[in-house]
Order: sequence, then structure tokens, then C-alpha cells
Amino acid sequence: FSLYKKVKRPRAEWNFLALLTALSIAEALTSIDANQEIKVKWPNDILLNEKKIAGLLSQATDNGVIIGVGLNVSMREDELPVDTATSLILEGFSEVDRNVIIKKILQVFEKHFMLWEIQGSAPFISAYEKICSSLQQKIQIILPNEDSKEAEATGISPLGELLLRDGSLVNSADILHLR
Repeated sequence: FSLYKKVKRPRAEWNFLALLTALSIAEALTSIDANQEIKVKWPNDILLNEKKIAGLLSQATDNGVIIGVGLNVSMREDELPVDTATSLILEGFSEVDRNVIIKKILQVFEKHFMLWEIQGSAPFISAYEKICSSLQQKIQIILPNEDSKEAEATGISPLGELLLRDGSLVNSADILHLR
């Protein structure tokens, strides 16, 4: 699904909406099935049992942001694009009715978005860091220019950037978790 939100906060803060959306999806899914552990791989992959169940993209417009979410609900194993993906049904998720799931995601997102519009990212950083599987471990950062480096991620900045142990910030990259 996709959604559009008009944004009042300064444009420099809009990148945090990807993290806010990922957090909202994780919290919504956890509230539906508390027996499942939902994690987020920075910035916007949602993981269940260390496999990707959802991803999202955000696109800024003149006055707001379009957010597109892809959530694997009832895909069979032979329908998944890669071995590192899964679906809610394959992981034994207790609810696979798309209407129930999207309603809960949108409710949580709207509550978070309204608070973010007033207070910014501060109320959400700790919650995001708690479910972020990319923190406190070695990662490989693949930058948009295809340069890469290994680092350890230690936190999230108020703008949604990945904080690295060496003090540098990453605001746009693909990352791989190294074992």
C-alpha cells in the first residue's frame, strides 16, 4: 500500500518518516501477535525471525511524502524473491487478514505521525533503537556511489541517520549485517 502525508516539519527532518513508518509497522504487527519478535534493519526493512517481511520507500514531494510499503502476508515459499525473505503466514503469524493488518498499521502510524509533527523525532528514537537489529554489531555500508566500508552502528540521530562508532553519520545507504 501507499500513503501520502502533508508535512509541516522542516524538510531536513523528513527522512525520519521512513524510520517512523518502520517503527509503526513493527509496533502494529507486535500488537497483533505479541508472540512474534519484529525487528527493523535500518532504515526501513522489517524483519520477522531475521527474515525480511516488509520494506518501504519514501518519496518527497513539494508539500509532503509518499510512503510505499510492501508487506509479505500470505506468500508461499516458492513465491518469495530471495531466501532471506519470508511472509507472515510462513512464520505462523496469528493474523493474515490484510484489512485487519493495514488498519492497525495506519492507526499506529497516524498516532506517531501526529506526535512527530509536534515534537519531532525525539519521542521515537529510543523505541526505534530497541527494535533495530543493525545496532551494536558490525555492518557493511554500501553507499549510493557503491563505495563500501565496514563499521559498527551505535545509534540513530534525530534526523534518522545511522550513528557509527567512529562518530560519522550515514543518511543513505544499503547495509549488510556481518556475522
